[in-house]
Amino acid sequence: LGFPGGCIANLTASRVSPQPMRKLRFFQPEGYVSVDLLEHSITLARRGAPQASGAREIEVQRIEIDQEDALEAQLRSFCEAIRTRRVVAGAADQGLAALRSALRIVEAMPSLEPE
Repeated sequence: LGFPGGCIANLTASRVSPQPMRKLRFFQPEGYVSVDLLEHSITLARRGAPQASGAREIEVQRIEIDQEDALEAQLRSFCEAIRTRRVVAGAADQGLAALRSALRIVEAMPSLEPE
């Protein structure tokens, strides 16, 4: 996916390949972000400040993500909302924003149907 500011997003998910993969990768002019949903980690790579030689080092940072099962947490939250009759603040707004983003992505994708 290409964005107007020059950011490129690459989403990869496979359950049938020899190596299971669920990654979101974002490429920007000055850096790179990789979110690995199977490894529960985020890798940030940024171009550092220019050295005296003019070369720029790459700064890499790895962030570990809580290994909670996201689907299980979502279902627990849903059950709690039913039991207490309270909805988490912003839940509907966040869901609507996510749906709108997904629909924009689907609309922007080329058709996979044969011509």
